[in-house]
Amino acid sequence: MSERKPRFDLVGLRFDEPITIASIRQNSDGSLTFLDAAGLPLDMGSSVGGLAYARAKGPKITVQVPEAGDRSAGPLAALSRFDSIVGVDTNSHWVGPERVCITVVCRLDAPDLAANPWTARVEPLWGLEFRDPTADAERVGWRHALATGPTFGLFRHDRATLMTVDAHLGQLADINERRRPIVDDYYLPQHVSLAYASSDKPQDSPLNGLMARCDKLASAILQQSIARGPAGLLQSPGTPFRAHRYWRFS
Repeated sequence: MSERKPRFDLVGLRFDEPITIASIRQNSDGSLTFLDAAGLPLDMGSSVGGLAYARAKGPKITVQVPEAGDRSAGPLAALSRFDSIVGVDTNSHWVGPERVCITVVCRLDAPDLAANPWTARVEPLWGLEFRDPTADAERVGWRHALATGPTFGLFRHDRATLMTVDAHLGQLADINERRRPIVDDYYLPQHVSLAYASSDKPQDSPLNGLMARCDKLASAILQQSIARGPAGLLQSPGTPFRAHRYWRFS
């Protein structure tokens, strides 16, 4: 087993207009505040906090969470401002000329961010199998989760929800700012934010553990689906895939 590479904090700053950062203040809780030329705190805007490790071709980001307010506290502390956290992962495989895709949605429950190490519980909610998507499979999965989530009490308009994904890292800022749609002309709802977490680094944060569980379940369902074949699939007119069926967790 290879030794875990050292992680370092990563702050991604993104402001709506050109600004000058005159200095950086480290607060008593370890967070960072960026100050302008007058010594006043700058609002973080659409900035992010994350973890990364060094590699030859550049830093590898393992987790990235949107931040808010006038300080960067890191990906763990940033989780505390969300009322609900879910993970959405899609795995796919070609079976002859047909592409079989599985999206799994899980909820992160009872995260204890103060514990060392942190602890949390993952609750699997449902899986969607879909065949031959006409759009990016990951984004189809995100769109489906947002549409179906209210059935499970998710994505309520009065609760800030963090939806964690493990794809399209370079486009998440634009999606969070509603500059880029998820699928077709559908934009991320205002009460939902997207975070990134790599499923193959489960120890880096609760979000990584969440995505590792989603990925494992999606892989297991994918194997079962391929073994079962197309029997029982429902045709899906008006959707970005040809056919589908649901998978439930007991």
